[in-house]
Amino acid sequence: MNDLKIDKGIPIPDQKENKWVRLVKPMKVGDSIWLEGARQYHSEVNAIRIAGRSLGYRMISRTFETPDCNGIRVWRAEGPPLPPMKKKKEG
Repeated sequence: MNDLKIDKGIPIPDQKENKWVRLVKPMKVGDSIWLEGARQYHSEVNAIRIAGRSLGYRMISRTFETPDCNGIRVWRAEGPPLPPMKKKKEG
């Protein structure tokens, strides 16, 4: 720890956009992303929704589980981002 020093005047580099932001950024209201296979993509859906929220978009997802259709669709919707869901109190 003795060899650490404080540097002054070093500019902070711009943050790179991750792949989810690059995917969501060009979306217009009403555009959607389909993820085939409903159960296996929940982490990707969350990443897409977070990316949209970081851009100020309202993102809405729906799960479809029927014999003909199995997956999750995420839309960019009109309006401001939705607030985080509140956790239900147990008891």
